[in-house]
Amino acid sequence: MAKDDPQGCCQHVTAGSSTTQTLFEMEFERGIWMAAIENNLPKLNEMIVKDKSCVNARDSSDYTALHYAARAGFLEIMTALLDNGANPNAQTASGKVTPLHRAAYMGHIEAIKLLTRYEADPNLRDSDGKNALHKSCERNTKNAVECFHYLADNYPELRNAKDCKGNLPFLK
Repeated sequence: MAKDDPQGCCQHVTAGSSTTQTLFEMEFERGIWMAAIENNLPKLNEMIVKDKSCVNARDSSDYTALHYAARAGFLEIMTALLDNGANPNAQTASGKVTPLHRAAYMGHIEAIKLLTRYEADPNLRDSDGKNALHKSCERNTKNAVECFHYLADNYPELRNAKDCKGNLPFLK
């Protein structure tokens, strides 16, 4: 039994349990973002065929499917999105986060290389003034050193960029 709520929720009641899901959550689960998160290339391609503009659609947190795929390092999903016009420099409204920031933060070197081949700008800054090199230094992952060196060697101007607190990018 489903009951509509004027506040944008749909309640599903089954065998004594109740689940409330917002319309935003339902849209997210059915949207291209979930296909990216689940690394579901057939579903993603099907959605792109139906509506190519979905590659740049924003979820309620202002992320695109490319943000999610970059964070997870899903190269096939990223390539499909980029080949179909996804913006490699899409920034969220509040945090100014790009797909490259997410890939660098997670230490996904191949995702970083792919994004930069599609002209992702490593100089773009998030709301804390951090560029992709700063983001590559934030976590102590086994790939952090490789990501740091790739970005620093290919974009030397990043080495001297200070964030909003005056910090230079450095590995911990």
